[in-house]
Amino acid sequence: MLFSVLLLLTIAVTVVLTLKNLSNDNLQRLLGPVSGNNNVCDIGSLKGYPYLYYTDLSSTSLSSIQKSGVCVKECPSLANNLNYQCNEAYCNNATITQNLYPTTAALNSYCFPTDRDSLPFSFRQGYDTLIKMGQPGQQLINDFHLSRRAIWTTMAVAIVLNLIYIYLMANFTSVLAMISLVLIEVCMAASVGGFVYLGFSQRNPGFYVGAGIMALFVLIFNCILCANWTNFKVAVAVIDATADFFVATKRLVILSLIFVVVTFTTIAYFGGSMLIQVSSNQIVTGYYGPGSREVIFSNNSKIGITFTAVVMLWTLLYLKEHTQFIVSYSASSYYFNSTKSNEGSADVMVGCKIASFKHCGSIALAGLLHTVVTILRVIVESFARQNSRGGNIVGAIIACVAVCLVRLLEDIVQYMNKVALAYMAITGESYCKSAWNGFLLNLKHLGKFYYAQMLGRYFMLIGFLAIMAINSGVFYLILKSSGVYYQMNSIAVSMIANVFMTMFITRLFLGMFDDAVLGMLMSLGVDTDIHGGECQHGPPGFHRKLEKIFHAEKTVGIHGYY
Repeated sequence: MLFSVLLLLTIAVTVVLTLKNLSNDNLQRLLGPVSGNNNVCDIGSLKGYPYLYYTDLSSTSLSSIQKSGVCVKECPSLANNLNYQCNEAYCNNATITQNLYPTTAALNSYCFPTDRDSLPFSFRQGYDTLIKMGQPGQQLINDFHLSRRAIWTTMAVAIVLNLIYIYLMANFTSVLAMISLVLIEVCMAASVGGFVYLGFSQRNPGFYVGAGIMALFVLIFNCILCANWTNFKVAVAVIDATADFFVATKRLVILSLIFVVVTFTTIAYFGGSMLIQVSSNQIVTGYYGPGSREVIFSNNSKIGITFTAVVMLWTLLYLKEHTQFIVSYSASSYYFNSTKSNEGSADVMVGCKIASFKHCGSIALAGLLHTVVTILRVIVESFARQNSRGGNIVGAIIACVAVCLVRLLEDIVQYMNKVALAYMAITGESYCKSAWNGFLLNLKHLGKFYYAQMLGRYFMLIGFLAIMAINSGVFYLILKSSGVYYQMNSIAVSMIANVFMTMFITRLFLGMFDDAVLGMLMSLGVDTDIHGGECQHGPPGFHRKLEKIFHAEKTVGIHGYY
């Protein structure tokens, strides 16, 4: 509870910093358009004049065009009979008023020419300069507009594909496990072949040494796999039980959606807080030329912004660990509510309640540890980049070793958090006890834990690759068949957006699978330890697979016949 209170207090401090520095004028000074006289629109004497209008487009120089900008009450347009109201010095001379042109408001701040033909002839080259600057963005917006229906359609297809893949995992686990194993073997064989090819093509014996080491690793891996083939099959059964859990617990999709919404809300709040704190500093206009500005940060502001960034990282990691605990609790409750003859259900809402109240302090501690090592990694990597550019070989070597060590530390903390939260979800013990006991349980059942987690990650990888490939093909076919493909300037950006949305949706459905696998493994380990090596709980399908593995009809233990 202590660390959850500490997290709430740090968030409260960021709220105080935000409210203390909140000022509409400060935000406008930071974000508002700047006139050629280096005045910020809609501030001070220009209050009520929020739009920037370029009075002279006769030059092709962007700086000259920016210098002609003045703040106006509304953008001159045909609808208001080119109404032009300006409150700056020298902005109402006859040359300007005689060359007014129709505009439309862009980004709620800038008056942009409606079209080229409505401009005075001498202004058209300046208009071309503005269009050239905005053309890539305009083409991008147009491509998105044309492909929007295809993107929405493929988002629905992605949801369907994820549901299909979850059912495939539940019904064809052994086939997917063999595919995963073949994929691992192919990757390792390709690594050996790659080293041999490089050694042959570059005539460098070092690559042959690398090929030999990699081949030895492949041999050791396969020997261990053969010696632990029973554990591998038990791991497949655990994956199958986890897939059954996902099929039976579709409420986890809602949990994912809530997590995403809360995460984006958190980012929006802290991002806005840092923006408000930035706006409280001294802002100098015209620093780099007409229409430019520069922020001169104070030391207090730097401290406040850094503090807010750290709290944001801690909060985001807390949300991640919070969701992981709920998934682990749901998986373990599904396991222990099930027996050989009856499939139970997962207590998702109970997991949410326990995570939010009873174990919120332990989860906050896990997030804090992850935050500390992440910040340490960023600092060390920044130091390493500086040394790599300085030409100091000894310093570069030390920095490289430091980066490796701090990344190892980060991996250890992430592993410790996953194990602690999964064990805590079963026993309800504190973070430190859960981390230690979960580690010991992991060691005791190392073979099954290793293979199950490895297979879980490869199942996710296969799902990601298959769903993205199919959905990208569907997206391309929709664009082709509808004729939109031939109207677009480029399909690349829209395709990237489609891949991103597909990854996002797939993450919602499959991203928690690894956490669920670990929760199921922990449950299996605790179950067998309590019952003298016998497996008493778990869904019926899991027991059927164990009986098939050990060729027994009686109660089956994961260590053999009982």
